[in-house]
Amino acid sequence: MHNKTPYLSIVIAGRNDNYGGNFNQRIERSINWLSFHIEKHQLSTELIIVNYNPIIGEKPLSKLINWPKNNNYLTIKIITVPEDIHNSFENESIRKKVPLYEFIAKNIGIRRANGEYILATNADIIFDPEIIKTISQRSLNKNYFYRADRCDFKQLNYKKVTSDKESLKTLESIKKNVYIGFLKGHQLKFNIPFLLFSKQLKALRRINKFKLNYNLFKVKYKKVFDITPLSVNHNNAEFFYHCNASGDLLLMHSEHWSALKGYPEQTYISTHTDSLMVMKAASYGLIEKVFESPIYHQDHARRYTYKAIEQDAVFLKVYADFQKKAQKMLKEKKPLITNDVNWGVANQKFEELIIS
Repeated sequence: MHNKTPYLSIVIAGRNDNYGGNFNQRIERSINWLSFHIEKHQLSTELIIVNYNPIIGEKPLSKLINWPKNNNYLTIKIITVPEDIHNSFENESIRKKVPLYEFIAKNIGIRRANGEYILATNADIIFDPEIIKTISQRSLNKNYFYRADRCDFKQLNYKKVTSDKESLKTLESIKKNVYIGFLKGHQLKFNIPFLLFSKQLKALRRINKFKLNYNLFKVKYKKVFDITPLSVNHNNAEFFYHCNASGDLLLMHSEHWSALKGYPEQTYISTHTDSLMVMKAASYGLIEKVFESPIYHQDHARRYTYKAIEQDAVFLKVYADFQKKAQKMLKEKKPLITNDVNWGVANQKFEELIIS
């Protein structure tokens, strides 16, 4: 690495189970893309991959990926969390039993990150080059936390990016295949130019803000003006802060990750755990900043459909719990911190492998 202390740490989690189909291919694309743009912009970065609860007897994650070579600014570190640590968290009265506890895994990486700023994301995200360029300017504000709009895109015949020309061509292909994956819980596909699509994403945020302000006005002046209520709850945390797909990009200074003790580790399912982290950062007094450019998520099969999430009693209960906690934090302007000093399994030493 160019500098001993990286400016940025990127934390992702995964395992050798091919989750969602073509997982190895998706993570390889993401890492290749990161490597090219990090080297281009000379951004001192460490990528931490938390290899969580790997399947014994299967080929390890480190052998399943064609890793980028000759990196001067990117160091790749794999932290392996063995099965016995995972088993120690299995308690269905606290969390639903799944093979990968996503945010516990991310906390393990965040706790061991060395960067001045830490970006938690997912293994199959493609960053718009403008985001990498912006971070490389080293002008991030310690008083901010950073978010981004997310676009899903259909998987492409992605080739290894080794030049600006290839990068631009790939980005153009991605933009031609994007669709809205999170709009009122439904996948709505649009065959529209990307610039219009991007404006729609920003318009959605403005509409939410309008609904929020309208409802606050309505509550205060309803008796005077007899305004007909809108079918929207003005207390929804998403109307205050960018909670949508927040597990795909949340960036803030390492001191704030430590002060807030990482993602909540006691949530029953991972859904909305990332949104709680956004509300923790906001109620801590940090200012939300949304990058102008989006991030791109590679489409894949999911454990749950959007329709199931809308109708399942567990998901509805978890969402109601999120709103309750979010409103408490908004009202009291104080983060709800449920983790103890051992968050991120601080008392354990894990096997670490440096790739480059």
